Amino acid sequence: MGDARFNHSGKRYNVACFLAQQSEEKALKAYLFMKDAEEVWGRYAAELCKDAKNFDPKFSTIKSNAVINSSKIYRLI
Repeated sequence: MGDARFNHSGKRYNVACFLAQQSEEKALKAYLFMKDAEEVWGRYAAELCKDAKNFDPKFSTIKSNAVINSSKIYRLI
């Protein structure tokens, strides 16, 4: 939380967005590894959600939101 406060107080919103996006990808990759996915490839949450929906169809909904969020994040950075 200290780093989040530091980014907020310094108005480093681009860093906060980037770190959130990185965390999202790491969590999705961890999920896929936990499910013993044969291959875990991809740099974008939408790509990883596409693979994850093979294990849980709820990732279809998350994937559509990930596409929207990724485009917003990259515009901010």
